Amino acid sequence: MDQRANVAGLHHIRVKQGCPLSPTLFGIYIDKLEGYLEEAGCDGTILDGIVVILLLYADNIVLLTRCPSDLDKQLRLLKDFCSTMGMTVNTDKKKNYDYQIQEGHLR
Repeated sequence: MDQRANVAGLHHIRVKQGCPLSPTLFGIYIDKLEGYLEEAGCDGTILDGIVVILLLYADNIVLLTRCPSDLDKQLRLLKDFCSTMGMTVNTDKKKNYDYQIQEGHLR
């Protein structure tokens, strides 16, 4: 069997919703996203003196910005990154939340 054809066919394989392997595969593929966003100039937000650009849990991503207008830039960069890695972004699940932290309190 031709190994090139076998490897080339891997990009069509998908993991079913709820598969226990999904978070592990996601972690392998998404590992370099934070650095990619930093290099592109994304500022993130400051939580307890620490700059946080994104949060990852299982196969979910939370993008954090100081300014709502930066979110469009981060979403575009996320889509570009995922496309390069052979992944797609499900924007149907996208939600925007506007929170403010003042004097150590979430508002």
